[in-house]
Parts: sequence; C-alpha cells; structure tokens
Amino acid sequence: MVDDWLLSQSKEDALRLKESQAVQESLRQQGVAAGVDFFVGPQFNAKPFGTLLALDFYDCPPRPLESIEIGYQFLEQIVLHLGMTMQSPPFIFLSDAQRFPDKAGLSGWVPLIESGITLHTLIQARFATIDIYSCSQIPPVETIAFAYKIFLPKRIEATYLYRGRNYPRL
Repeated sequence: MVDDWLLSQSKEDALRLKESQAVQESLRQQGVAAGVDFFVGPQFNAKPFGTLLALDFYDCPPRPLESIEIGYQFLEQIVLHLGMTMQSPPFIFLSDAQRFPDKAGLSGWVPLIESGITLHTLIQARFATIDIYSCSQIPPVETIAFAYKIFLPKRIEATYLYRGRNYPRL
C-alpha cells in the first residue's frame, strides 16, 4: 500500500515537473527574459475550490516599486486582464521611507467577486510580491507575463496552488 502511494506521488511529481517546464518555455516564448522558478502544488483528484498564484519578483527597477500610480494601475489592469470583477477600486499605500527604510514600498489590495489580489513591494530590496487568489482557474503564463511587463524583474519565483481541494460541492 505504501509502495502504491509512493508510486502515485512520483507520477504526480513528474506531471508537476512537466507542467512547470512547459510554463517556463511558454514564458520564454512570450518574451519574459527573467529566470523563472515555477512550482505547482498538488491537486489530487478533486476539483479545487480555487487557485492561488503567488509571485515573487527579484531585482526589479525602483520606479514600479515606489510609484503609487503604477501600483494602482497594475491592480486595476490585472483584474481586467484576468476578466475578473472588482468589488471596489484598489486600495494602495506607500510606506514611510524615513520611519521604515527597510519596509519602504507599496502595499495594495483589490477585492474581487472571485476573491482578491495583493501587491507588496520593498524598494530597498528591489522586491515585489503578488498574490492572486481566485475561485476559478488563473492562467499562470499569461498572468506572469502581464506582471513581468510592469515590474521587469530579473528573477521570478512562482507558486501555483490549488485551494479547497476538499471543498464540499453543494
């Protein structure tokens, strides 16, 4: 029984690796010049409640990390790009660089009917993190490519997770 489970895990790991490699190749074809580490979490056999695409962008230029206008436009445009529905306009704030120099950057959120999108940047570290959670599928290649064009990172870590894998269907 344990051997069967290990074999099924190995097959699932191989499928996730193949999907990861396919996403990396598709991103290269879309002009994403950054190095991309893409991890897909386990799905099992049940239809999940939703998906989470977590993006970590490294070595970004300062401008998109410090501009409230760019952050706000990104949150508005990614919603349109994904065909989702805002519950309200985005909220975005710039941390005080004098009081919190290592935390200076943007924090933003847009609530969606489908769930929500958050953005956090750290100017000094040249780092941005974006979490997109939805009760529907998120197209990873198109979403990463869209965000890449705004933040221009040199390296990307992306994690795609299935949430609510045991969610009761009514």
